[in-house]
Amino acid sequence: MAVFRLSLGVANVYSVNMAKLLSDFLVGFYRFWHGTLHLSGAGFLLRFFARWLLPLCDYPLTIPRIGTIRLDFRMDYAFTWMNFLLNDTNRDEGLLSVLTSHFSPTTLFWDVGANIGLISGNLFQTFPNATFCLFEPNPDLTQRLAGLFFAKKQRPGY
Repeated sequence: MAVFRLSLGVANVYSVNMAKLLSDFLVGFYRFWHGTLHLSGAGFLLRFFARWLLPLCDYPLTIPRIGTIRLDFRMDYAFTWMNFLLNDTNRDEGLLSVLTSHFSPTTLFWDVGANIGLISGNLFQTFPNATFCLFEPNPDLTQRLAGLFFAKKQRPGY
């Protein structure tokens, strides 16, 4: 394992490209294993390799009709957006159903404690003209939210 760590730590173009390719492969494997086969365990691989593969600590994931969020696969929140893209939203279906039934294109939505923006992101996809005010006290998550929502001129609160 030490050789693996040293070879990925070499600061040259080859190792950086290899780390990116391996990161893309692991994310693709997660999508296949968890999203297509509906099996567990691929998240463990991503979290394990994120300790050594820097691209997995700042992985750009495009969320359709919203923007791009940079995920850190050492953290649980990264898998929430991945599972959302795989249509695995069972935990939030009830809340989203209730919120959607009370939403309109002119709604002003305050997401206090926005975390990674999953609830606002879901609602934004359905109601892109509504106004969203996101507040998140965690500076790391705030930066990730800004990257996701700034593309659509939605500014999270600080």
